[in-house]
Amino acid sequence: MSVPDVRVSLSRVPVCLSRVSVSLSRVSVSLSRVSVSLSRVSVPLSRVSVSLSRVSVSLSRVSVPLSRVSVSLSRVSVSLSRVSVSLSRVSVSLSRVSVPLSRVSVSLSRVSVSLSRVSVPLSRVGRAPHRTGASLPPLLAPRVRTRAWGGAEPGQAQDKFGGKRWRRGGVAPWGRGLGAAMRGAARAARLGAMAATGTGTGPATGTAHKRPHPEPAARIGTHDGTFHCDEALACFLLRLLPRYRDAEIVRTRDPQRLAGCDVVVDVGGEYDPGRHRYDHHQRSFAESMRSLRPDKPWSTKLSSAGLVYCHFGAQILAALLGQPEDGPVVTALYDKLYENFVEEIDAMDNGIAPAAGEPRYALSTTLSARVGHLNPRWNDPDQDTEAGFRRAMELVGSEFLERLDFYHRAWLPARALVEEAIRQRLEVDASGQVLELSQGGCPWKEHVFQLERELALPRPLQLVLFPDRGGQWRVQSVPTAPHSFQSRLPLPEAWRGLRDEALSELAGIPGCVFVHASGFIGGHRTREGALQMARRALELGAGTEST
Repeated sequence: MSVPDVRVSLSRVPVCLSRVSVSLSRVSVSLSRVSVSLSRVSVPLSRVSVSLSRVSVSLSRVSVPLSRVSVSLSRVSVSLSRVSVSLSRVSVSLSRVSVPLSRVSVSLSRVSVSLSRVSVPLSRVGRAPHRTGASLPPLLAPRVRTRAWGGAEPGQAQDKFGGKRWRRGGVAPWGRGLGAAMRGAARAARLGAMAATGTGTGPATGTAHKRPHPEPAARIGTHDGTFHCDEALACFLLRLLPRYRDAEIVRTRDPQRLAGCDVVVDVGGEYDPGRHRYDHHQRSFAESMRSLRPDKPWSTKLSSAGLVYCHFGAQILAALLGQPEDGPVVTALYDKLYENFVEEIDAMDNGIAPAAGEPRYALSTTLSARVGHLNPRWNDPDQDTEAGFRRAMELVGSEFLERLDFYHRAWLPARALVEEAIRQRLEVDASGQVLELSQGGCPWKEHVFQLERELALPRPLQLVLFPDRGGQWRVQSVPTAPHSFQSRLPLPEAWRGLRDEALSELAGIPGCVFVHASGFIGGHRTREGALQMARRALELGAGTEST
C-alpha cells in the first residue's frame, strides 16, 4: 500500500478511544495516483459533542469499485477547536472488503462549514479503525450502503405508508468525497425529523412525496350547559368504539351544528338509530330495554346512556374482553351491567324512584349525584361547564370499567362455584336447603336466584355456610331478593345480638361466636358448629323475617 504526498495536521484535538475493538479481515485497499486538492477550505468546529450509543455496524462482502477518480489535496487548512470525541465499546467487523481507487480527482474550493453547539447523542456505536499498517484519512475511507428505518432497501428511506425512496443527503450507494460527507453531516438532523414525522423528500427527481389526506375526526353531539350522568356515560361508551375513539365532543343546542355531527345523544328531540340520534326527552319517547329487545326483562324508560348501551353495549364489551359478541360471557355481563349499573342511571335521569312511597332516607352519593356535583355552583363567577363535563366522563368511565372488571374476574367465576355447591347440597344436609361454599367472600346471592330458576329446584335454599378469612365459619340466610335486606329464614330471634358463651349456652351449641341483631348472619368457630346452627334454625322455623 502506497499513499504518496499525504499530509495531515491536527492541532489541539483531544481524542479519547476506550475499549475499541477493530477487526479487519482480508482487506485490500489500493490507492493509485491519488491527488486531492482542497483550496481555501476552512472548517471551524466549536462546542461539538458527539456521543455514540448502542449502534452496531456490520459490513460484510461489500465491494465498492471507484475508478478513474483523481483526488488532489492542496493548501488544505483544517481548524479543529475544542473538539471532544469519545468512542466507547466500539466494535466493527469488516470482512472481505475490496476497495480499488484509481485516478481519483476531487476539487473543493472555497468551502466553509460551521457547526456550532451541535449535540448528537449516540452511544456504544461500533466502528472499525484501520489496522492495515497504513492509516487512511477518515474522509477517504470507503462509504457503503446500510439499512435505514428498518424496512427500506440499502440506501433508501421508508415513509409511514411503506413507500421507499432514496435518501437525499444520506448514505448513498456509492463512495463519497469530502464535499458529500460534509453535506451528509449537515442534513443528518433533518433526515431524523423526517423519519419521525413520516415526511421527507421524494425520489431523486425532487418530486415531493404526497401523503393522503386523513379523514376528518368523527363528532359526537350533546347539549351544552348543565350536564348529567346519562350523556356523560353515553359519550364515554361511544368513544370505546373504534369509529368514535378520537371523536370530538360537540356540546351545543344549535340544530345546524348538531346536524353536522355523526352521532347525537341526549339532545335534538329524536330517536332514530339509523341516523344515530339518541334522545329521550321527546314526548313520544317511551322505549325501554324490553321494548327494544324483547328477550330482556327490564321495563325502565331509557335515557341516552341506556339507548347507547342497548345498541352498542354488546359490541363494546366484546371488544374490551376479546370475546365473541354473541358468546355466553358477553351475554351474561351485558345483562349484569345493565341491571346493576346502567338501569339506575336511566331511572335517575327519568325521575323514576327505586320504590313506591316516601323513601326512608336520602340517596345522595349515587353516581348520578356525584356527577351533578361537578357542575358549577349557582353562585360561582365562572359558569363554564366544559372542564366539569370532561371530569364527569372520566368519573363515569372509570366506574364503568371497574365494575366490568369486577363482574368479569370475580362475579362471573363465582357462578361455577355456586352451581357446584347447589348440585352437592344434599351431601351437606338432607333437607337440600343448606348450601356450603368452599370459599368465603364469593358473590353468591344473584347466582343462587338465577340457578334456582335454571335448575328448577324443588325447595328454595334457606341458609349458606362458608369460611371467613380468619378460619372460622359463617352461616347466612338467603335474602328474599338479590338486593333485599329481608331474609328467607333469619336465625332464631332469641339468638340475635348474643355472643360467645351466652350464645353457646342458649343455643346449646358450644363454640358459637355471634349472631347479628337482625338475624341475617351468625358465626361459629368450626364448620360442624355452623352446620349445627343452620340445622337448629331449620328445626325451629320460628324466626321472623328481619326488617
